[in-house]
Amino acid sequence: MLKIKVLLADDQELILESLHIVLSMEEDLEIVGLAKNGEEAVKGCEQFMPDIVLMDINMPVMDGVAATALIKERIPATKIIMLTSYKEVEYVLAALSYGAEGYLLKALHPKDLAAGIRVVQAGGTLITQEMASKMIKSINNTTPAKNNEFGLTAREIEVQHKLATYKGCQLFLNIAIE
Repeated sequence: MLKIKVLLADDQELILESLHIVLSMEEDLEIVGLAKNGEEAVKGCEQFMPDIVLMDINMPVMDGVAATALIKERIPATKIIMLTSYKEVEYVLAALSYGAEGYLLKALHPKDLAAGIRVVQAGGTLITQEMASKMIKSINNTTPAKNNEFGLTAREIEVQHKLATYKGCQLFLNIAIE
């Protein structure tokens, strides 16, 4: 069985080591690197070529969103799941706009995290129902009508479509996208 290579990026050592221990118990996951900031995450991706990066947002030297943008530019095949405690829609949209395939909150059961890694590795997109609801409310409250009946830009439709077409997670959206 081919293992999914995972790089962990978080500036809190307790979180980093805990994730390492918990995810190492999964037979199909291999932790190939640990990074304490976004710059180390970028270098780790170039060195270890992970399949998946679990990326915190708020880190010193370079934050997770900036690191995501660089990783996706340099190694587009690497899939990134933002794993954070931030619930603000702006962070979700920024991460997804730079190519992250998922956005999960740290208050997550380890088995759900491992399952999420497998979903993203298989080509899925991952976001919690809570975050999807906040995104939709935010878009509905702030976006004026544009080129369609939902008032969404082409990129917003693309992001919503990716979220809506994902069937393996606990999501999500009932938006008719034409």
